[in-house]
Amino acid sequence: MVVTAIVALCPIDAGNGGTRLVPGSHRRPDLQRRAEALELHPDEIVPTLTVGDALVFDGHLLHSGTQNHSDADRPALQIVWRR
Repeated sequence: MVVTAIVALCPIDAGNGGTRLVPGSHRRPDLQRRAEALELHPDEIVPTLTVGDALVFDGHLLHSGTQNHSDADRPALQIVWRR
């Protein structure tokens, strides 16, 4: 069991390197095995966060960072809990 939380220290969205997630992928072993080969997934989302928001998700959910296309840094606090 793994839970990950990302706390936004600035606004975060798809344009400045937000985290992409594929909902339900933690229940799909076929996606976990192929995770390295998937550049894009049709069901992926990139949540928009405001300062202080926390994105909390199952660490087995298919996820990755995206490219920061802005000129600014995108600081965030990442917390991982493992049983």
